[in-house]
Amino acid sequence: MAALLKRLTMHWQLKLAAFTLAVLLWVVLSADTVTTQWLPVPVQVEMRDPTYEIAYGPLPEEVEVRFTGPGRELWELAINRPRLLLRVPEVNDDGELYILTPQMVQVPRGLSASPQDVRPSSVRLGFTRLATREVPVVVPIGRGPREGYVLADSLVVRPARVTVSGESDRVAEVTALATRPLDLSREDTVFVRRLALDTTGVGDLRLGSLEVEVTGQVDRIVDRTVSEVIVVTPPGVAAIPSRVEVRLRGPQSLLRRVTPANLRVVAPSTGEVPSAGETVTLRLEQVPAGVVGEVAPARVRLVPLLGTPAAPTLPGPARDTVPEGVLGRVGAPPPSAPPAERP
Repeated sequence: MAALLKRLTMHWQLKLAAFTLAVLLWVVLSADTVTTQWLPVPVQVEMRDPTYEIAYGPLPEEVEVRFTGPGRELWELAINRPRLLLRVPEVNDDGELYILTPQMVQVPRGLSASPQDVRPSSVRLGFTRLATREVPVVVPIGRGPREGYVLADSLVVRPARVTVSGESDRVAEVTALATRPLDLSREDTVFVRRLALDTTGVGDLRLGSLEVEVTGQVDRIVDRTVSEVIVVTPPGVAAIPSRVEVRLRGPQSLLRRVTPANLRVVAPSTGEVPSAGETVTLRLEQVPAGVVGEVAPARVRLVPLLGTPAAPTLPGPARDTVPEGVLGRVGAPPPSAPPAERP
């Protein structure tokens, strides 16, 4: 026994080197030998129908592919497994069987190994129809501007509406999408920001966009008085005074664009104006958003124009007088007709 062990261990370094050389030689020779091997390959599905999503599958998730090629390439494919890509251009049913072919296997570039067969030769997929709707985007304000400044006009959001897709019940629950809070500038400036949508609660719904562009302006608050604004009255009625001034307060950029023609001061009337006239409170209309205003004087007197039928009045001295030639004299009888000429 000792003699046998001595023989085996004699010159063991040379024996180990010879064995290693033999293994390397075998590896080199077999690496270039063309052979065939079945290898496991995962199935990946690429959906191209936007009205459906995968409910289950593919079944099975992995198939076997028979490759033919040099041994060393098959070893590489065994370690870095390729994928079998199944493209679904259009869904015709809620569940379908799809045939697999060797041409669907994505072999890495640079390899000469080729897929020859697939088993099993088909997989099953299940689908769910998607609902789609557009919802508005809301921008919440985080930190506002400093005192004496304000957000001028409305924010411009692009896109203003975002497409939401998913299961019908889930899509119906989404009425609007909010962005992350917007912190306004602390000075007078025009800004453009990109804000991510807040996807909290969105879950597995698909959004047409994950961010929006928000444009706005922070402006100084100023006061401005616009004079000679015409008072709008009902037909056949005049206002005294007929022109007033409007005192406005708001963003400087908006007030610069305001002219008397932009404003509308209305003297409302509840019905026929009596000949003695009536006092009404003026109403200011067409004021730009973000601007507040008041009319001075706040009240005017409405009187009927000359030749307009007036409501009867009680006898007594008139309380207001109106210049002749513009309005009829309050309480005065109508002028008599001239006498007819005799033949």
